Amino acid sequence: MIFDSLINLEKYSTIPYLEDICIFIKNNNVFELPAGDIPIKGEELFVKVLRYTPKASSELFFETHKHYADVQIVFDGFEAMQVADLNHLRVTDEFKLEGDFVFYKGSDNISQFVVSKNKFTVFFPGEAHKPGCLYNSISGPVLKLVFKVLICEYQK
Repeated sequence: MIFDSLINLEKYSTIPYLEDICIFIKNNNVFELPAGDIPIKGEELFVKVLRYTPKASSELFFETHKHYADVQIVFDGFEAMQVADLNHLRVTDEFKLEGDFVFYKGSDNISQFVVSKNKFTVFFPGEAHKPGCLYNSISGPVLKLVFKVLICEYQK
């Protein structure tokens, strides 16, 4: 997992397709992008444009991915994100190839941090994370781009 300021994104040159992510951000007005998925390099790299209001963490699930890393960048608003060790979570759903996620529940050994405007996180395959949480019961609109970076090839 990585948590840093957007001005430092280019330092993480070991993230696959980082240059493409930086070019996408520079060439697009993120505030005018439509909500939904935008392809960048086919299944290897695409971005999810998300606009929402954070929810109570009790309403959300932890998730992991098997094939994709998430590069999550908040451009407006703020949210809490939680992380946990998989050994303290229990699966709530079967793996779904179409969405590349497994959902988990858990309440022990959870860490939380606030991701505000111009901050980003990177979650690699297998790292449990719960984004989109309210912070101190404060809510407001969030604009976030989640770049989905293929790390592990699909076994078809």
